[in-house]
Amino acid sequence: MNVLNRIKLKISRGKYEFSRHSLFDKLPIYDFTTDDILNVVYTCKSIIKQTGDARGARYVIVGNTLDNTEIEVICRFIENKILFITIYKYE
Repeated sequence: MNVLNRIKLKISRGKYEFSRHSLFDKLPIYDFTTDDILNVVYTCKSIIKQTGDARGARYVIVGNTLDNTEIEVICRFIENKILFITIYKYE
């Protein structure tokens, strides 16, 4: 199973969390919601694996929010779930 399908499976099973400090600080800045973050996964245009972090691999997912804004979502697998860490908006 590829990484994107593993992430989608975790979401469908409710095995995901949102970073309390990094992600939730940015959502109101851009007027996005957690549903926007999940939509990015389902509209994924590309996914990039980044290695070299002591905490493990992380993934950059490029997709669209519910209002069709293209953003990057950064996430990683921790324990038995996916953790959404932060977002970046294209400007």
